[in-house]
Order: sequence, then C-alpha cells, then structure tokens
Amino acid sequence: MDYIKYIPNEMKEITEYKELDKVGNATIIVVKSDMEQVSDNHYMSSLDEYGCTRLEKIMNITYEELPALETRRLNIITKANNTLPYTIYNLKRKIASLLGNDGFDVSLEYGKYHLTIILFVQNFDKIEYLKEHIEGMIPCNIILDLMVIYNQYKLFKKWTYNNLKSMTHKYMRQHYFEEEDN
Repeated sequence: MDYIKYIPNEMKEITEYKELDKVGNATIIVVKSDMEQVSDNHYMSSLDEYGCTRLEKIMNITYEELPALETRRLNIITKANNTLPYTIYNLKRKIASLLGNDGFDVSLEYGKYHLTIILFVQNFDKIEYLKEHIEGMIPCNIILDLMVIYNQYKLFKKWTYNNLKSMTHKYMRQHYFEEEDN
C-alpha cells in the first residue's frame, strides 16, 4: 500500500508525511503478511510450517525425521479425520479426503471378507502412509489387497523427449500427470 498517494499533492513534499509513508507502508506490509498467514493456517489443506508445527504439537504427532510440508499436512488431515466406528463409508471418506474422489476405488466382498483398494498414484509418499493407516483401520479378519495404478505411457504422448529428459523413469511413474480428455 502506498500511503503517500492518498495525501494531497501540495502536502506530499512535507518531510513528516514522507516519513509517515515509510513507517506506515512497512507496518501495513507486516500486518498483511500476518493476516495471510492466519488465513492460510485456518484450513488444514493450506497449512504452512508454523501451522503444521502448531497442530502437530496439539495432535501429538512426532517424527524422527521431519518430512515434506505436504506429507505433514496429510498426517494432520488423516489424524483429524480419524473417526470410529470404522465402516466402509468412513474408509472411503478418509481416502477421498487424501486423494480426492477420483483417486481410488474400493470394493468389499462381504461373504469372503476381502477388501480391494486400488489407488491411482498422485504422490508416491502417500501410498506408504495410506497403507499403514488402512491396515490399522480394517479388522484383522478382512483380507486387504492394496493395488497401485501407476502413470501409463499414453499420459506422456503429448510431450517431446526434450520435455521429459530432465525426469527419471521412476519419477514419471510415481508422480501424477493429468490425462487430457480428447
């Protein structure tokens, strides 16, 4: 914000108003930044470092080695969404909150006690985390088949070799690339 532009032209050259402009602008920048941080930390999906640290302390989430910010948010969202009793509906809701509604498929064969979950990879870090929590959610008498669908060759047809040469094969398979609707 430029405080001086709101002062009449005749008064803009007065030293006191110039100094007030410097101090006022600096203060307004700090206040705006603080307001943005408060706004970002209001929602779990947009937490910054400070917000993650604060909620991890409240939720008693600890790490041996501090993971990436996105993984920390994922841990916080998962812990916040933990509800009992564990039903197929709650399982689907929990996975949807982490991967989105199109990021997975769940089917349960009730008579055979067989649960099949197919995850469409967006971020490979989420798979291990999800597997650990899903195994903890389902009863011990249910057999779990957890499948991961990786990116397919057809998703990369739209790019040239020069576009893709900076990525490794493992990176391309494990990170999500949007499929275009043709």
